Amino acid sequence: MVGWANLSWRDGVLSHTLGYVAASAPGEAGFARALDDELARLRRFLAPRVEGEEGC
Repeated sequence: MVGWANLSWRDGVLSHTLGYVAASAPGEAGFARALDDELARLRRFLAPRVEGEEGC
């Protein structure tokens, strides 16, 4: 699968726009779940950090 994601962080919310060369997301059963998991990881990684929080 070839595709891309445009991400933006605004007002504490990660927004995304996804594109696929094949014009639509893969139809395999686990794709949507895997995509949701990856977006959750990106949310945690990109979230603003407060000094003193774990990992800062």
